[in-house]
Amino acid sequence: WGTLKELEADISSLEESLLKEEQFVETFVGGGEETSDIVTLNVSGTIMATQRATLQVIEDSVLAQQFDNTKWTEQSNRPNVMEWTPDEVAQWVKGINDVPEEVSQLFIENEIRGSELFALDKEGLKMLGVKRVGTICLLSDAICALKREANKDAVTLIEHSPYCFGKILDYLRLKRLHSINLLAEKPALPSFSEDKRAMFETVVRYYFPGESSKLILNERKSAPPSGFSFGGVELYPPSNGFGRPSPLQAQGPRPIFGQPPAAPAPSFASSFAFGIDPRGAVFD
Repeated sequence: WGTLKELEADISSLEESLLKEEQFVETFVGGGEETSDIVTLNVSGTIMATQRATLQVIEDSVLAQQFDNTKWTEQSNRPNVMEWTPDEVAQWVKGINDVPEEVSQLFIENEIRGSELFALDKEGLKMLGVKRVGTICLLSDAICALKREANKDAVTLIEHSPYCFGKILDYLRLKRLHSINLLAEKPALPSFSEDKRAMFETVVRYYFPGESSKLILNERKSAPPSGFSFGGVELYPPSNGFGRPSPLQAQGPRPIFGQPPAAPAPSFASSFAFGIDPRGAVFD
């Protein structure tokens, strides 16, 4: 009986794991989202695709604002003519000014779909049964205008480095998976080539201004002085002839404006080097 209970627990655990894996795959490839929420980006000639929710992970960012509900609705309302049915084609024909309504019935009778509509020229319209020259010209002009509209680049243009933006996008994907518990560990900050540091930081600060940039950038602390410390006193390398301190020139604390600089306190090593006992005695 105990073994049966253990088997049931193992099966439940496996089912839960499989469900999580399925959710992970659907989320990663976009299968769990509406098609209208898949964003295609043209990053300086490189095409990238992701979910709109990924671009909105960091709420205060420029990306989140660019793809918020209001603006994205405006972008996604473009009709997909290539998928029109004959009824939808006929409905479009009815909306063309000065084209008789009965002409739209010809498109239904001949089962003209959206993809076929773009292939129709004046000769094809005659073959459909459109007889009046004026009507043929109106239809031809309307089809050409619709084709130009449909062929407009529907993707969002990102005029930044594909290398840098791709790094940011990969991080946002992992961050979103972590936020919906499909990734156990918090994702590490993006890594990049040192020679692209300045460009990467510029792109990050453009899309993530102010404090939000710290969520992506790993701010490095300033490097220590180029010298070394001995007995609590900083010592610098030899002078190079351009005003740099000499090897044993001690750099004490900077004086407050209006006050003379304070002399550095002698260390044990420097005191013995000059024959002075740090306790105040002089020896030979």
